[in-house]
Amino acid sequence: MRSRYTAYAVGRIDYVIATTHPDSPHRRDDLDAWRSELQAYCAAVRFTGLEVVSASSEGDAGSVHFRAHLQGAAGATVQEEHSRFVRLDGRWMYVDGR
Repeated sequence: MRSRYTAYAVGRIDYVIATTHPDSPHRRDDLDAWRSELQAYCAAVRFTGLEVVSASSEGDAGSVHFRAHLQGAAGATVQEEHSRFVRLDGRWMYVDGR
């Protein structure tokens, strides 16, 4: 989770894409369009902090409850999410969140 937050914060779009699970609803078939969307998002938002509220794993399934502090055109905001991760080929991959 921390590595994905950092990737968003510094604009490492390829890392965000590489750590998104193939079955994630956030994954896009058109990589160029997806890359452009992510770049636009990262350029529009300043990432000001990350709070990991809780994290757990059991086998190859994991979850992270976090709060990401962001600054955008509309001001400061907090994105809070309960994320699901799955270990695939030894690497934790983001699936989805609520």
